[in-house]
Amino acid sequence: MPAAASRTYNLAVSEFVFNAFVTLLVVVDPLGLAPIFVGLTRGRSAGYARDAAIRGTMLGAAILFLFAFVGQTLLGALGSAFRRSGSPGAPSSSSSRST
Repeated sequence: MPAAASRTYNLAVSEFVFNAFVTLLVVVDPLGLAPIFVGLTRGRSAGYARDAAIRGTMLGAAILFLFAFVGQTLLGALGSAFRRSGSPGAPSSSSSRST
């Protein structure tokens, strides 16, 4: 691969990784969850807090992976449900309505 193409590829990959990381931080919101975690584990042992952190991390990862694999299908199904319900802003199947 020529040097210019390699630099362009590396820039695209690093931009993708950066965008994915920032999106993950926004979705997970660790700064917003920290006070909740502290409040829920206050007065408990360090082992309990560690176990709760591990369980929470595993559950969050499972949910993220689940939606990574089936999210597009789920959104497609919900989109068709919204179109059938006639909700505002959803594309309608007919362009004119009789009033």
